[in-house]
Amino acid sequence: KRDSKMSQEEIVVPKGWESKKLSEICSKITDGAHKTPTYVTDGIPFLRVKDIHLDQINWNNTKRIPKQEHDELIKRCKPEKGDILYSKNGTIGLSKIVDWENEFSIFVSLALLKPKKELVESKFLKMFLDSTQALSQTKKRSKSVTVTNLHLEEIREMLMPIPSIPTQKQIVAKLDHILGELEVKKEKIISIIEQNKQRIDFFEKNFFSQIMKKYLQIDNVPETWTV
Repeated sequence: KRDSKMSQEEIVVPKGWESKKLSEICSKITDGAHKTPTYVTDGIPFLRVKDIHLDQINWNNTKRIPKQEHDELIKRCKPEKGDILYSKNGTIGLSKIVDWENEFSIFVSLALLKPKKELVESKFLKMFLDSTQALSQTKKRSKSVTVTNLHLEEIREMLMPIPSIPTQKQIVAKLDHILGELEVKKEKIISIIEQNKQRIDFFEKNFFSQIMKKYLQIDNVPETWTV
């Protein structure tokens, strides 16, 4: 039977970098509430996987729980700014940096990773979690029957190439710059596509309008057509 743990050789580590388990570079890896809490209209935000799909969380659409239940949950799992949320049930492999101050709790479908700041930058860790290398590991480690599940122990065992903090910052800065340029280009492309779509719609509607006017009058049908 194949050992579920991936070997060190399966991770490509550049010269001068180290390969470390996520459990070594995070002070804590845990998950959220294991049972559905009480939902209320006005309370503390309670995040699930569906809430981290988009770039920005829509706080108006999140579930809310009583502060008393929130206070109990954060005794074991307290998200703080700089931590990373990572989806582990249903949809696996989505990550989000906690870049806000307000309090919230999470459901069991989300894991909470607390990076050791002296070892890894939050943005660098997120970039790894979003990479094909990380997704390949989650695919091999996930347990699937009817729903895909990634256990905490499997997340802790994931291997990640780690350079020095200065190198991490340089990589993050470079990728941020590249992604910023790509976002601008993407917006331009979307604008061009939308303009062309409008033109195509205009010509298509006018083309069919002219066809209908010219040919679809009952008393003016081409000989080769049948009414």
